[in-house]
Amino acid sequence: MNLEGCYAECVVPRAKTTGGMVAKSLIIAGLVSSAGGALMFFAMGASAIGTITLLLAIACVAMIVFLFPRFDIVWEYVFVDGQLDFDQILGGNGRKRKKRIDFETLEVLAPKGSSHLDNFKNMKAIELDYSSLKSEEGYFLLCHEGNNILRIFFEPDEEMVKLMKTKSPRKVFMD
Repeated sequence: MNLEGCYAECVVPRAKTTGGMVAKSLIIAGLVSSAGGALMFFAMGASAIGTITLLLAIACVAMIVFLFPRFDIVWEYVFVDGQLDFDQILGGNGRKRKKRIDFETLEVLAPKGSSHLDNFKNMKAIELDYSSLKSEEGYFLLCHEGNNILRIFFEPDEEMVKLMKTKSPRKVFMD
């Protein structure tokens, strides 16, 4: 079978985290209170304090513009000819490659809870989570990176897993 030109991609939006929602709330609360404080201090004639609180309000607006998109994360998995890329898309436009895995370094790829992962349970590995955080279902990928073992949890679709199995039939399991 000719596997040149194998290509699959999968997009997985990451769930909103409690920490992200708390940070957004604090920034908005800071904006409201500093803007209100600036108006109050300017109305009372305390222009120095009013200017400081106005600068705080401007800083909060800048944080909203620059930080809020970073709370909206989408993972894109791209499998091409034996390489799997994990890209992070921030706010719908800022793309950053987080990891590239060459399947020559692959030890095993199997669903969470699979018996094929049992041999690797006690192995010291660097844990990476490129999942949606919404689902308990997904796949673990174990591979070598230099002297380290990586254990990556992600949620590929069935088409991508089938293509990976075609490329590495002895290392990819669908249970």
